[in-house]
Amino acid sequence: MSDMYNLQSLIDVHYNCTPDVAKDVYTAADEAGSTISFGIASIGNLMYFASENKEYGEDSMRSDMLNIGLLMRCLGNFQLAIGTAESNAELSLRQSREGKSR
Repeated sequence: MSDMYNLQSLIDVHYNCTPDVAKDVYTAADEAGSTISFGIASIGNLMYFASENKEYGEDSMRSDMLNIGLLMRCLGNFQLAIGTAESNAELSLRQSREGKSR
């Protein structure tokens, strides 16, 4: 289960962060990638079962599809932010190992 505080910390790109922060960011970025994958799979599962339900109306389906489309657009941007935060955390950790100051 994801820790929302850690996931929210990925909104900051953490450029030039301390090694301790970098370790936390790197862990959160890895967890976020898994969380997004599992979440998308769950959306697909829900969509499949909703399409099999005869009482699920066309208007409701269109509304849900619109909301899912908007979510996917946001997740794409979030995935890019996660990658940037993860890269910056890796740089900070590498510099720390090499003894370079931040």
